[in-house]
Amino acid sequence: MTTTYAPATVYPRYRWVVLSSWMMPHLWSFVFLSSLGLMLPSIREELGLSALQEGFLGGASQLANILLAVPFGWFLSRFNPKHITTISL
Repeated sequence: MTTTYAPATVYPRYRWVVLSSWMMPHLWSFVFLSSLGLMLPSIREELGLSALQEGFLGGASQLANILLAVPFGWFLSRFNPKHITTISL
C-alpha cells in the first residue's frame, strides 16, 4: 500500500512584511505604554496635573482598548478581516 501526501503549502515571501507591519506598531505601543509610568511624575510636574488627572492619563489607553474591542470584534466577524486590518493601519 502506498500513501500519498498532499504537497506542502507554499507561502508567499511577503508574509514577513505583513507580519512585521502588524508586530512593529504593537511593539512600540507596548514600549510607550510601559514607559509611561516612568514618565508620569515628570509629566505631572511639567503640566501641573493632579493625581486624578495623572491616573486618567495613565489609564486612557486601556480604556480605549476596552471600548474598541467590541466594535472591532463585530466588524472582524462580519466583514473581511483583510479590509478591516488595512483600514485600521
